[in-house]
Amino acid sequence: EVCLNAIKKANQLGQKYTMKSKGTLGYVFMKLGNLDRSDDYSQQAFDLGSKYKDTSVMLGSLNILGLNLKNSGKSDEALGVFEKALKLSKKANNLQRESQILYNISNIYMKRGDSEKGMQYFNESIEISKKSKSYRSTALNFHALALNFYAQGKLNEALAAADSAVEYALMSKNWEVMMNSFANLAHLCFANGEYQDAYACMTHAYVYKDSMNLA
Repeated sequence: EVCLNAIKKANQLGQKYTMKSKGTLGYVFMKLGNLDRSDDYSQQAFDLGSKYKDTSVMLGSLNILGLNLKNSGKSDEALGVFEKALKLSKKANNLQRESQILYNISNIYMKRGDSEKGMQYFNESIEISKKSKSYRSTALNFHALALNFYAQGKLNEALAAADSAVEYALMSKNWEVMMNSFANLAHLCFANGEYQDAYACMTHAYVYKDSMNLA
């Protein structure tokens, strides 16, 4: 409702001012699982971004459109959208978005069982996020990689990725990312029979959870 009201007010100022609100609605509806409305608002945001040459809006919209296709099982179409977004992010020198899109491409290949190609894109994503010092993004990427490896039954690889997630989470100084990274590492340590390490990691997770609540 807040975003819809923002669009109404922005419309009074002209189309240019509705871009970001429509992009936000695209994201919100994606999270709510309403992919049709998400696509509608994301496409509108992309069209306006193209019209007014706002690459940030264009990239955000393409990312949502690609994720919606991926989540609908249309991975080939999703890859086409992500490749388009990747070219645009490189042209705009938007390192943070480039890293995010590379990870999304990686995720598609990993889910297809093509680990070699998936890791190729993942490593590119990590290198760029490190270069831009986006430690939160790097931590989230390693966190997601750990979950992917665990789903494939590759516990050792999952533990290594979870360790890296914790390392970059601490560098990010983001309470929520630190909490989730330690909680995930605790879960994996427990699954590997490392009960003392699991307890220590879960203790850290609770500490960061408390700190997050106090912040």
